[in-house]
Amino acid sequence: MLFVSKLIPLFLYLISVGSLLIDSYGSDTTTLTHFFVSSRSITLIVITLFAVLKKYKRLNLPTILKNINGYFIFPVSVIISTTLSILDYITPPNTIFAATHIQYTSLFILGIFSGIVLLLNKPNFWFQKYWKILIAFGSFLSFLTVLIVKIWPFDVFLKLSHEDNFIENMQVLVLVLGAFWSLNTAIKFIHARKYFYSALFLFVVFVLFFTAGEEVAWGQRFLHFSSPEYFLVNNAQKEITIHNLNKYGGVAQFAYIIIGGYGSFSWIIMKIFPRLATFPIQPFIPPWFASGYYFLGFIYNFYTYERIHYIGAWSEFAELMLYLGVMITTAWVYYSVKTSKNYFSAPSSKHRED
Repeated sequence: MLFVSKLIPLFLYLISVGSLLIDSYGSDTTTLTHFFVSSRSITLIVITLFAVLKKYKRLNLPTILKNINGYFIFPVSVIISTTLSILDYITPPNTIFAATHIQYTSLFILGIFSGIVLLLNKPNFWFQKYWKILIAFGSFLSFLTVLIVKIWPFDVFLKLSHEDNFIENMQVLVLVLGAFWSLNTAIKFIHARKYFYSALFLFVVFVLFFTAGEEVAWGQRFLHFSSPEYFLVNNAQKEITIHNLNKYGGVAQFAYIIIGGYGSFSWIIMKIFPRLATFPIQPFIPPWFASGYYFLGFIYNFYTYERIHYIGAWSEFAELMLYLGVMITTAWVYYSVKTSKNYFSAPSSKHRED
C-alpha cells in the first residue's frame, strides 16, 4: 500500500514535469499536438490531485525526488525563466527564442508547479507554524509573478485581464468563497444569539454576491442577451452593471480605496491604540497577514482615482488582490468564531493572534 501511495504521486509528478519540459523547447504546443491535452492543463490537474492527496495524507513523493524538486528544478526553472523574460523584454522581438529555442513561459509554469509541490510536501506542523507568514508572503509573490507576466510578449497579461478570462474568473471564485465564509460566520453568530453581528455578516454575504454578479455582468456575456437601452446609453461598458453607470463615476473605485486602506492599516491602528481591543470589534479588523492584498488594491485605486472609468492593465489584478484580502479576512473571522467559545468576552488580542 505504501508503495502504491508513492508510485501514484511519482507518476503524476513525472507526467507534469515531462510535459512542461517538452513544451519548454521549440513549440509550446507539442504536448497538445501529439497527446491532445496541453501541458498546462495536465499541470493544473496534477496540482489539484496533489492537493487532494495532501488533504488525505497520501502525498508521499520519494525523498530523492523531493530534493531534486526543491534544490534543482524549482530554483533553476525560476532563475532561467525570469532571466529570459527580462532579456526578451529588453532585446528586439524574437531574439532570445532565435538564440535558445526555449519557451520560457513553460519554464516559468514549471517553476510555479515545482514551488507548489515543494510547499505541499512540507509537514503539517510546518504549516501550523508558518501559515500566516505564508499567506502574507503570497501577496508579494503574486505581485512579482504578475510583474514577470506583464513583460511577456503577445499581450499575455492583457489577455488574462480581459473580461471573462482567468483573472476575472478568479475574482468571482474568491468573492463566492468570501460569501461562503461570511454566511457560515453569520450562522455561528445566530447560534450564539449575537443577532446584530449575524445581520452584519448577512449583509456582507449580500455585498459579496452582488459584487460577483457585477463582475460577470449578471451572466450577460455567458447568456448573450443584449442590454436595455438605458444601459446602452448610460453604462460605460454598455452592459447590465450598476458600478459602470456614468452617473456613479468613481463611486466603486472610491469604495475600493476605503476598503483597501482600512484593510491595510486598521491592524496597525489597533497596535498603536490597544484600548480599542476592549471593544467587541474583532470581526471588523482584518488580520495583519491579509494587509498586503488590501494594500495592492488600495495603492492602485488611490493612484488612478482621478481618472474616471480608467481601465488600466493592472485594474483587474488590483481588484483580485483586494477581494483576496476580504476572503482571507472572512475565513479568519469564521475560524476565530468557531475556535473561541467566548469570542467577545475578552480583548481581541487574546482571541485573535494576528
